[in-house]
Amino acid sequence: MDDNEFLPKLSQNLLEILDDEEYYDITIEVGNDPNKNDETLTHIKLPNILPETFQIILRYIYGGRISLKEYNNLDIFNILVAANELSLQELISYLQSFLIKNKVEWMKQNFNLIYQTSFENDSFLDLQKFCTELISKQPEKIFNSTDFTSISEKVLISLIKHDKIQISEAQVWEHVLEWGIAQNPGLPSDPSNYSNDDFNTLKDTLKRCITFIKFNKFTSKEFLDNAYPYKKIFPKELYENSIKYFLENIETCLISRVQNKARAVGYCNIYGPSFGGGDLTIYGGDHRGEVSLCNKTSYCIKTSYEKQIRKTEEHFSVEEYEVFQVMNDIRLK
Repeated sequence: MDDNEFLPKLSQNLLEILDDEEYYDITIEVGNDPNKNDETLTHIKLPNILPETFQIILRYIYGGRISLKEYNNLDIFNILVAANELSLQELISYLQSFLIKNKVEWMKQNFNLIYQTSFENDSFLDLQKFCTELISKQPEKIFNSTDFTSISEKVLISLIKHDKIQISEAQVWEHVLEWGIAQNPGLPSDPSNYSNDDFNTLKDTLKRCITFIKFNKFTSKEFLDNAYPYKKIFPKELYENSIKYFLENIETCLISRVQNKARAVGYCNIYGPSFGGGDLTIYGGDHRGEVSLCNKTSYCIKTSYEKQIRKTEEHFSVEEYEVFQVMNDIRLK
């Protein structure tokens, strides 16, 4: 807001009174100077506000206006935090709007500071919304920040709960583990070295976070590798439901053993891995060289395995697939 723009609730110009140091009956102590003390006056202490920041706030209070041109981004943010401590709602709203409209890149670069501060103050709803929307598109801004493990539990839970987060649930879990272990520096990084006390410590640290992890979005391999080693920190019901989910999915799998070992597995520059002489062939392209898994050129025709993999031989497309392990058991006589 420029100097010639006035805020409607604080429009009276009292700057001359502010600059007059002769008459006053209240002292407001800002910062942490131990030498300031005057028992004859009403004394208000604001140790969390820097003197230079408070001077800006005073000019706003007395003059009903504020100019941000001469201040750097961190100064402006400190003014916002000070305005919140003093419950200056009009200034809080204005500064949030100013930062969101004009300082987006700076807030991205200092995302952890903005995020933590905004969620520690219920007055910063606009900044909370800004951060939440940014997290859904670029969660690494906070997950990969150098001081990620110093965020509060409240902040971490808000990250976990976001429905549109753009990283896998297994990656979210890895970050949650990282955070939990960092809260207890004595914990080993490898769960195979944990004692029962270690598991109990981590369980207590993550007890409010773990229930928000969507383990049903893990692949079975992700659950086995990344979650199962920490099974002792799971609430009983969550662990049982997770195991039940993956066991039920196993029942939908088809086990078909190879009959013609010479045609067990194959691959080509436009398809692969392929199983059998067409029992399962997944193309990554077509005869025109257009590389895509979605060209509906994959097919299943029973030739080399004991069971038909699909009920139809019609061509189909594949969004994604995963091969856990291909084993070749060779026995010499």
